[in-house]
Amino acid sequence: MALATGFRLGRYEILAPLGAGGMGEVYRARDAHLDRDVAVKVLPASAVDDPESRARFEREARAVAALPHPNIVAIHDIGHEGNLGYAVLELLEGETLRERLLRGPIPWRSALDIAVPVAEALAAAHARGIVHRDLKPENVFLTSDGRPKILDFGIARRLILEPSADTSAATMGATQPGIVMGTLSYLSPEQARGEPVDGRSDVFTFGSVLYELLTGRRAFEAPTPSETLVAILRDDPAPPEGLRTVYPPELWDVIHRCLEKSRERRFQSASDLAFALSAVGRSADRGTAAGPAAAGAVSVAVLPFRNLSPDRDNEYFSDGMTEELINTLAQVPGLRVAARTSSFAFKEKQEDVRAIGERLGVRSVLEGSVRRAGDRLRVSVQLVDATDGYHVWSENYDRNAVDVLSVQEEIARSIAGRLRSDLGLTTGERAAVSGQAPSEPVHRLAASLDRLEILLKRGTADPEAYNLYLKGRYFWNRRTLESSRKAIGYFEQAIARDPGYALAYAGLSDSCLGRATGEMARAKNAAMRAVELDDRLAEGHAALARALFYYDWDWDGAEREFRRAIDLNPTYPETYHGYSHFLVPSGRLDESFKASRRALDLDPLSGSMVAHVGWHEVFCGRFEESLSYSRAALEMDPHFFAARIHLGMALEQLGRFDEAIAEFTRAGEISSQSSESAGSLGHAYAAAGRPDEARRILESMRERETFQFISPYDRAIVCAGLDDRGEALDWLEKGAEERMPSMVEMKADPRLGNLAKEPRFIALARRVGIPEGAA
Repeated sequence: MALATGFRLGRYEILAPLGAGGMGEVYRARDAHLDRDVAVKVLPASAVDDPESRARFEREARAVAALPHPNIVAIHDIGHEGNLGYAVLELLEGETLRERLLRGPIPWRSALDIAVPVAEALAAAHARGIVHRDLKPENVFLTSDGRPKILDFGIARRLILEPSADTSAATMGATQPGIVMGTLSYLSPEQARGEPVDGRSDVFTFGSVLYELLTGRRAFEAPTPSETLVAILRDDPAPPEGLRTVYPPELWDVIHRCLEKSRERRFQSASDLAFALSAVGRSADRGTAAGPAAAGAVSVAVLPFRNLSPDRDNEYFSDGMTEELINTLAQVPGLRVAARTSSFAFKEKQEDVRAIGERLGVRSVLEGSVRRAGDRLRVSVQLVDATDGYHVWSENYDRNAVDVLSVQEEIARSIAGRLRSDLGLTTGERAAVSGQAPSEPVHRLAASLDRLEILLKRGTADPEAYNLYLKGRYFWNRRTLESSRKAIGYFEQAIARDPGYALAYAGLSDSCLGRATGEMARAKNAAMRAVELDDRLAEGHAALARALFYYDWDWDGAEREFRRAIDLNPTYPETYHGYSHFLVPSGRLDESFKASRRALDLDPLSGSMVAHVGWHEVFCGRFEESLSYSRAALEMDPHFFAARIHLGMALEQLGRFDEAIAEFTRAGEISSQSSESAGSLGHAYAAAGRPDEARRILESMRERETFQFISPYDRAIVCAGLDDRGEALDWLEKGAEERMPSMVEMKADPRLGNLAKEPRFIALARRVGIPEGAA
């Protein structure tokens, strides 16, 4: 029965039909409680008439609802209205994968962009014991910004096959042993035999879907249903003719392994499948075969040097030497170097170097140790081939502690020499096989290695200044208010020792950014000095971009500096991180998402980069998607303040107030009751209908301002939650007077949405320089 416009299912008002299928009719509806549009799927009577079926459906829906993942369509609610059962889902804009395939096969890189997130979503579901059982192009949705979302997770798992001339026909039925479940062309062999299934069945159907993305035709399809079943049980789909020249052959190997008839021979988990697909993409970016074992893959990870010094406080020194080697080598074009945070994820962990190479996608791993006692220094390093675990080169350096800079240079030259040697072998092998001259990228890498001498000379000749700089970076990387204060002190001491030390000025700017207004002015001055001293220092331009953006509100100047930093060092993840923060309030959400993903790709094991994607999703209004990123960052570090704030914001916007309040309370404990945690908690109390508690937060902020910095912006947040618009705007105007960095986000912040049409708010946004078209 079709539902008419205006018909109500609980608090949901039907607006328009969206489509229909075997699982019921889907409508656009309005959620009167949260004032948002949703999708409502009205289920067939067979799914809800039987008490056992209804109970099973509700259990499965709850399981999926408890699995927030950016690539699984979110279930908001389930309910019954009379004899109608329904599920409330997030509303998606875009098209199904089936609709996309009507326009032809998908280029392999675009197919990977779809396949990897889908595999990761399957892995997350399988970890909770949830198997989809009916993965097919109709059940994968591509949003308007290109993100894949798996549909009918848990809802579509009770399909049974009925004989039909249409090989994709399926209808609802009970789950019983011996009954074939799923859509015919995408069944796994065990489904075709009516056997119990597990996650490896989804792996098989995933392979069928990926085959179809690349070829435009189904992996298993015959004139009749019985012949199609025979093909699934007996035949292998033919490798796509002619396509090996346009996509990596390793991609076919992945598909072939997915489609093994025996489940024991397939990928044993969707997470393994996702990793294999990611390796194909990484290796293609390096122009080599998949995996770090590929010949010619010029890449290295520098693992944290172990501190063997009697004084454990010398850890800053071993960490600093590691970071400086990473930064030096990362500036060599054509050499791929794992980012600092991802490398440091292996600190004090005993993992096989081959596994590390796989996870970081590198061919070589440099590891070492530092022992510093008195004025003596011993540095031991070894370069290991990540493909087989064998040593390639090792060296010990016994020096006076004042010779630390020369030791760093010697290590970098030795690595460069080894890479040059490997490159020569690879070039010779290619020439012998193909009779062709070395490629242009090979020439570029060889030339850039010759530039290493120049790169090594940048910095300082003063060992003590260098030592102080290392201490500053050590504390800055801890990313807390207290550690930032310590970092500032060390960078200032390094500058006092060597006023021409550009990197120390860049470090000082990084440490001052985001603090009180006076510190922001120092951040700008330090960044400008870093760029004056060394115009080719990416760190300096990135720091200057952030200062121009947050302090001067110079949007054009900030973008020029971000782009300059990217041009100078396209592998520095912090630049993309900062650029994304610039792009969201500019209203350029698609560009921001790409910058966020680029930062995460460069530094995949960084909790900061994972948390940043969570921030991005909150400020783009994609609250369900934000949850998994913030939670993943908190799994890496439960004390990660920003991740907890962003998680709380997303939960609040989804109407899950008690959970949001708990997260903001925890954030306050972590940050010694910071201004931001207090403002967020006050707004959550107000949104939850607890205005007295919100006002108590405001009073507490007033009392604490005598000994603690309290941001006007955070006070405005609480007042906006109480819908006290006049006072909220008063505080925002004070925030503009004090040039608070958070003012650039005022139009993107969902907590200030009720002020958006106020003339004073609009005038303030113009004053801050926010582009007129930004949401």
